[in-house]
Amino acid sequence: MRTLIFALCLLPSLCLAEDSRRGDKVVVITKDAQIHSRPDATSDSVDQGSIGLTLIIRDTRGDWLDVNFQYPGWIRRADVVPLTAAVVHFTEKMNQDDEYDSYVESRFARAVAWRERNETDIAIKEFTELIEDLSEDSTDFDEGDDYLAQIYLERAIAWIDQYEFDKSIDDLNEAIRLRPSNPVAFLERGYARIMKERDDQALRDLNEAIQLAPNFVEAYLLRGSLREFHRQFDQALADYEKGIEIDSKFSRAHTDKASVHRQRQQFKQALQAHQRAIELDPQDPTAYVERALTRLDMDELDKALEDCATAIRLEPGFEEAYATRAALYSHHGEYETAITDLNKAIELAPKYAETYA
Repeated sequence: MRTLIFALCLLPSLCLAEDSRRGDKVVVITKDAQIHSRPDATSDSVDQGSIGLTLIIRDTRGDWLDVNFQYPGWIRRADVVPLTAAVVHFTEKMNQDDEYDSYVESRFARAVAWRERNETDIAIKEFTELIEDLSEDSTDFDEGDDYLAQIYLERAIAWIDQYEFDKSIDDLNEAIRLRPSNPVAFLERGYARIMKERDDQALRDLNEAIQLAPNFVEAYLLRGSLREFHRQFDQALADYEKGIEIDSKFSRAHTDKASVHRQRQQFKQALQAHQRAIELDPQDPTAYVERALTRLDMDELDKALEDCATAIRLEPGFEEAYATRAALYSHHGEYETAITDLNKAIELAPKYAETYA
């Protein structure tokens, strides 16, 4: 199967960045690629994309792609390849690299691409080997602790993908020790601590991420979700509104805002926010699942079931869509069908079995 994937990635129609569309993932291949405020090389640079950085396309304009990472901005098509082609690209680059630094950079980028393609076992193996190599031969690598910190960070994210939150926190502790100025490390540790129900520690991490990067949308949204969980709705809404102020095209910020309105039974405002989120990213299954929950509260069960079906069509392995649809069927009295969907959710995410019990 993996041989087939490699073969498909070699086809030009799948590997040209010109074919990229909204919602596609692309990977930076140019060292120090600039992310600009406008689709114009003379505009201000708002961020810098390192090799291997994965970005999601939100819009296209000629030779430019509208993307989002810590800050929204535009990057040249020539500076990226589609995620589907990234593993092959960096493997070929490794075979061509004569300098040790360049080889390590390409190998690291390939490991990130494996993780982004949900091949987390392969990614963790590569990250671990890189950590071992650099720990033994750190004097041979110019980037030193900063790069090692980034590898720990990326392995931590892979551990999160496998629900191994303790291992993730250990790696994030090391990443922060090596590079305490990285807001993404604090964001990810905040998330892992939330999953371990260490909310006070998580809040401190998210506050630190925002202090380090005041326009870091993801940090505001995660802090907002933590506050929402504790029913601090005014504070949560303020965080979501801040995220929208920074980046009005960030669809999840609108979805999160809708969730607060739903819990306040402000259904008109909730549906407006859901609609905006779906307009911005019609391929996001989470947006449909969240709208299904609002429609459940409004007793619009048929429409809610349609939203769940759309989410499953978009991402057949999305366990939350099955769990939400199970709740809808249960509400409808269709208990056997509900159990089938719950079993599917547990099959897809067995470590969350207690959540759906």
